[in-house]
Amino acid sequence: NGACGITVDSVNDYLYWSNLDGSKIIRSTLNGSDITTIIGYNGYGSVGFLELDSEEG
Repeated sequence: NGACGITVDSVNDYLYWSNLDGSKIIRSTLNGSDITTIIGYNGYGSVGFLELDSEEG
């Protein structure tokens, strides 16, 4: 599995990425532990780019 979109949340020390086919958004701590699927798509649509708005949460 590869990453397609990736972004770093340096405020909360998380890394977010979408998997290669864009069907999931995944989060882990910056050291690579605590990997969690945030959103999984079961149908139409995919994620190709991620942008984080730390000010809005």
